[in-house]
Amino acid sequence: MKRTGLKTFLLASAVSALSLSAAQAVEALDAAERLKGILAEQQTQLTYESADVDGDDVVLRGAKLSFEESDDPVELGDVLLEDVSEDADGAYRIGRLYVERAVQETDVTTVEMEEFEMLGLILPKDSDSDPFAGVTRYDAVNIATIEADLYDQDLLLVENVTTRVTVDADGAFRNVTEVESFNINLMALDDKDDDEEFVDMLQEIDYDDITGSMQMTGLWNPSDGRFALTKFEIAMEEVGALNLTTDLSGYTPDFIRSLRAIVAESDGDTQDSDMGMAALGLMQQLMFHGLSIRFDDGSVTGRLLNHIADEQGVEPGVLIQAVRETVENQLAPFTGNDFAKSAAKAVGDFLDNPRNIELAAKPATPVPFMMFAAAMAAPEMLIKQLGLTITANQ
Repeated sequence: MKRTGLKTFLLASAVSALSLSAAQAVEALDAAERLKGILAEQQTQLTYESADVDGDDVVLRGAKLSFEESDDPVELGDVLLEDVSEDADGAYRIGRLYVERAVQETDVTTVEMEEFEMLGLILPKDSDSDPFAGVTRYDAVNIATIEADLYDQDLLLVENVTTRVTVDADGAFRNVTEVESFNINLMALDDKDDDEEFVDMLQEIDYDDITGSMQMTGLWNPSDGRFALTKFEIAMEEVGALNLTTDLSGYTPDFIRSLRAIVAESDGDTQDSDMGMAALGLMQQLMFHGLSIRFDDGSVTGRLLNHIADEQGVEPGVLIQAVRETVENQLAPFTGNDFAKSAAKAVGDFLDNPRNIELAAKPATPVPFMMFAAAMAAPEMLIKQLGLTITANQ
């Protein structure tokens, strides 16, 4: 190669490298601004003092999150966006979003989160053209710890939160979230001036703190709007396990766009009557498929029952019979005698032998959400349509 040709080649290579570097820098900064825009649609403001760009990475210095309903921002410090790239459809993908420490302080509380990491975050070009209506999509989230203090006392410690998202062949998103452990310090909630506090009662039956774990699994299929929470279990040591499941359809990207437009038109005012009417009309698109709330006892029921019986100076059996009668008498005028009797029996059986109790709704066919608006006028009819039952020790 001639000397002049070599110079031309080297110059062209240098210019190409500089152009690529500049393009990557613009791309990374654009991704940061798009993140701001997406958060703004969720009534959350992201601000930062400066941005340092290195290739396809960017660091947002002095970042914070602010909310319309709160005067207390979340201080994020530095936010790292790694491996920023642009897809063919104009969406940005952030390989890793990382915050070492986030803190929100109020006059009475301090909430601190350490080592927040989000992997594979997708930032769509815009919510209107996005086939998923701008719903946040990512591959995984990891959080090392979340701590909350109340009046300078340790209130809550959550450790090792993980979320994993996968996509089925039919396009449904599946979510698995786990909390390895949490601890609630009930002493921090103790009100010395109020002897009637429920927290005081828990302390009297030997619960100074509550330790446990949490698991959640769910799916969302954008094509038909099927949204199912297949498991949401909070397991508490020496207390019990509470599990919630729910299943509905109609939560489509179009539904999400319409709901977002209603909120935007009301400027986030949840007391806006027009917004309420519009949202009520939109709810007609949702269909209810089922719900269950189940509690598996881990000793708290017996402790509470014995404690209340001692305070009233009666035997636990007398208290259980009184509860049976109260449940039946209170429910019968609204739900009809059949459901009232079955509910009273289930509650009484559970108190007699605390194993588990479950409230479940399993309609034979999906029920429009608008039917719930008629609950006050015809609760007995709604109970039958929903297939509502209360069972114990199953």
